[in-house]
This record gives sequence, structure tokens and C-alpha cells, in this order.
Amino acid sequence: MPLIEEITGWIRIDPLRGKFANIDEPEFSIATWFSGEYQHDREFYLQQKFDLRNFLVRLNTQFNYSCFGVTCDGNMIVGKDNYIFNHDVLVSYYGDDLLKEDTLRKELEKLKFVQDTLEKLNKNFVFVIAPSKPPFCFDKIPATHFRERKITNYELYVKYLKELGIHYIDYRTYFFELKKQTPYLLFPPKGLHWSIYSTSYVIDSLVHYIEVKKKTKLATYKWSSVKMEDAKENDIDVEHALNLLYTLESPQLAYRKLELEKKHNDSLKIITIGDSFYGELFYNGLNEILPESNEFWFYGRFVKAHDYDPRHEKHFYQLNLKHKIDETDVLIMLYNDANLKRMGFNMIDRLYRLFTHQSLVLPVDDEYRGYINTRIEKFKSDPDKINEIKLKAIEHKISLDSMIEVEATIAVEYDVWTSKIKLKK
Repeated sequence: MPLIEEITGWIRIDPLRGKFANIDEPEFSIATWFSGEYQHDREFYLQQKFDLRNFLVRLNTQFNYSCFGVTCDGNMIVGKDNYIFNHDVLVSYYGDDLLKEDTLRKELEKLKFVQDTLEKLNKNFVFVIAPSKPPFCFDKIPATHFRERKITNYELYVKYLKELGIHYIDYRTYFFELKKQTPYLLFPPKGLHWSIYSTSYVIDSLVHYIEVKKKTKLATYKWSSVKMEDAKENDIDVEHALNLLYTLESPQLAYRKLELEKKHNDSLKIITIGDSFYGELFYNGLNEILPESNEFWFYGRFVKAHDYDPRHEKHFYQLNLKHKIDETDVLIMLYNDANLKRMGFNMIDRLYRLFTHQSLVLPVDDEYRGYINTRIEKFKSDPDKINEIKLKAIEHKISLDSMIEVEATIAVEYDVWTSKIKLKK
């Protein structure tokens, strides 16, 4: 059957959802044949490209979901009424990933120093906490995942943000008030983030906050009237990621569109360092309201492109951090409360090091190089990891060895910044 389909193409099969690199068919040559390279590359190509693969993947995921109520992505948990939760978010909701209080306080003391330094330079800073799904859909969490809630990172953050005088916006609290005022769902059953509808309230709030702080008017705009529609776009991002054969039943959701009338200030420089929750704001209208020069630093690692084309993204290491901060008027950090355990993904520490005149580059000496070489060997011995890196190499159009080097360096650097590796020097 796969052979007939390969030859005739008589079955129309939709592509899988998600991010996939474009894999070119390997070229045959005598040299690659006798070296075994052609056979290896051909096998990898066929594993990813044979015509019935997409159908078989969907058949497998649908079977597991329908028969056992589980997903093939072990990080996704099926709740009541087809509500889907991320395992990491539930861990955070129950307080199972609690940071050491002393460690968190020290990190936020650095953030206070960063904020004070920015204010001396006539720049504004605000730390924003985005809400996660469980507190607002706790009645949909499956009984197998009920347990006693303990103190959470969110509660520690609020405590020390207040105590240290760090400017912050807590949208988790705001959403509990909003839930009382609106009849529409603030979190979609089949999505991970706040709903497209609820982002409109956050966009209004952030825009107003910036306008008050900078005593300016960014833009004139309004929202269209609410329409009830079948869930779509990022409101069903989890369902897309699961790649099922059939659409899951869910209620209709509210939608309204941004109608931009005029921009008034296109000179203000705004940088937001955040996770995918800010990405939802960025793509749902905020990018249109903010000045053209605004930048979204995704986890502090990549600068998202305004045309949403990943090929136009810039890596953090392509930026001059000092120059970027010097020209910035407003700096925002926005993280979903489940990401608070990662303490700014190194960006708090980087900004602190910048303002205390410390090196932003880790020394590449024999000790550091040894950690990288160890990580490279670990990657090479893991077939799944190598295939993952191979796809990235194809996507970024660099050699496999170069991509392995990049991935190993990033991994070691992250471990150093988070103190998993303690360099002697």
C-alpha cells in the first residue's frame, strides 16, 4: 500500500501540524554509497517523508486519545470535557517546582538594582506576570492529577516584588476580576495560552500603562464587536500539536479584531523579554499598536521578526546588549506564572552584569571547552537527539557538526548561568 501510494499519490493526506525542517532528498554518488553516508541519509529521509507517514502518525495519536484518554505527547494531560493541560503548568500550579526562597530573593534583588539603574537613565521597567490555565479551569483538571496545593513560585514572586519595590503587573489577579465581568471563556479548552479574546484586555492594559508612564499617546484604535465562532488559530494550538484524525468537541469562543485608526508615537523604543504568552499579545494586535521599532525577545534568546517569518529572527548573540538597552525607553519582562521558576531565563543576571560592568561572555578556556566536548559526545551517542539536531541543521542551512557545536555550547552556557555547572575560574 505505501508503494502504490508513493507511485500514484491517489490519497490526499494533510500535512502534520508543527514545525518541521524541509529535508532534501540525498543525492547518490559512488563515494557516499561506499562510505555508507548515502544509505544513512536515505533512511532518515524516508522515515520523515514517505507518503503514508502523516496518516499513520494521526492514526496512532487518535487511537491513544480515544481509547485511553492520553496523548502521545507525554507533557499534555487530558482533562474533563476535552480540556487539555500542560504537565509543567500543573506542576507549577500545585507548587511542586518551588524555588528556594533565598535564591529567589537574591535574583529579585538583582532585578531591583536593574530597575533602579534604568530609572536613573530615565527609562521605565515593569515585570509582568501572565496567568496560567489551571487556576481558571481547575474544575476541568482530571481527578488523577488532584493533590494538595502548596505555596507556589507565583506567591513568592508577589511577596518579594512588593517587598523590594519592583514595578509589576499581576494579570492573574486581574483575570479573576475579569472572569466575574465577562461571560466569555478567558482560556480555551484546546489551547495552552490565554484566549485570543482575553488578550484584547491585556493589550489595552499594557498600552495604557506605557502611555501613562511615558506621558504619550501611542495610537488610536478600537475593537470590533464580539462574534461567537468555532475555536481557531492559537485557541486550538494544543489540538494542532496533537495531530489527531478528528476535531475535538469544544464550545464556541468569543472573537473581536483590532481596528487601528492612527499611530501617534513611532519614536518610543520598547523591548519586551518574554515567553509565548507575550507572543499571543504580539501577534494578536499589540505589534500593530506599538512603534515600529518595538522588539520582542523570545525568552531572551531570539528577537522575533515583525513579519512573523522565523527566517528573519535574530539570535541574542547577534545583538549588542549595551547598545540595545541604551536606546530603549521602556523595558518589559513578561512571563507566565509557570515560567517563574526559571527566574528570567538568565536575562535578569545578564542585565545585572551589564550594569555592574561584568563580562557578558563566558570565558572559553580549557575547562569550559571540556564541558562542551562532553556534551557533544553525549549528543552523538543519543540517536533521537542527533535526529533532532539534524533537522535544525537543515532548517538553519549549516552543517551537522556546526549545529551540534551550537547546541552543546548553548546547553553548557545555560547550565553555567543557572549554576548547574560551577566553573572553577
